[in-house]
Amino acid sequence: MEHSVSPFMKGRLGGICLRVERITYSSAFIKRTETHEQGHASTYGKMLMSDVSCLMSNSGAPMHIYFPGGAKVYADHHGFTIQTDQPVSREDPGSAPTPFDLFLASIGTCAGIYVLGFCQQRNIPTEGISLDMHQVYDQASGMITNVSIDISVPADFPEQYKPSLIKVAELCKVKKHLAAPPAFSIQVK
Repeated sequence: MEHSVSPFMKGRLGGICLRVERITYSSAFIKRTETHEQGHASTYGKMLMSDVSCLMSNSGAPMHIYFPGGAKVYADHHGFTIQTDQPVSREDPGSAPTPFDLFLASIGTCAGIYVLGFCQQRNIPTEGISLDMHQVYDQASGMITNVSIDISVPADFPEQYKPSLIKVAELCKVKKHLAAPPAFSIQVK
């Protein structure tokens, strides 16, 4: 297994991520643009998909979880505050997604970033491309028994790349973690 970080990301991360798993689809490029509070946008430019993996999974960075009030639970990680809440009622969904909603969204958006990178590397326009994820629940346990993702492409999408879209979506790191789950350790300090 090859481990590396592009010179671009070493500068951006300030040495936080020293090792990155080089994924099979490491030659893909993405472009990340963030709009800051002041309203201006900055472009990080092209990054290897493995660099994105590093941003999402820095193995030494703890995630700080805290309770700001009500049923809200927030997590600070990599400079972001991830907000969750619980629905108040059927009419009031709360102020943020539930943790489980974020979990489900992480599956779909993870597959989506691989589809996006694949298309961008080949200069395939992404307008009209989307993913729809469906879950089947076991009524007795309430657990999900099946997840399916449909990738919709426009009529002019190159036919020869359709099977490849499925393969790159299956590279999703979230999906891989579900297939080979980590051990959990919980303690009170």
